[in-house]
Amino acid sequence: MNIEKEERKMRRLNLAVKIYTIITGTIIAGLICSLIDNL
Repeated sequence: MNIEKEERKMRRLNLAVKIYTIITGTIIAGLICSLIDNL
């Protein structure tokens, strides 16, 4: 019973990390693009 709960927690963590990575990557890409445009 406890193993199932742990697996669910891990899946949720993996999803959160993926979303966080995508958002951070998008923000960094946007910053780099705006920096290049300003040059």
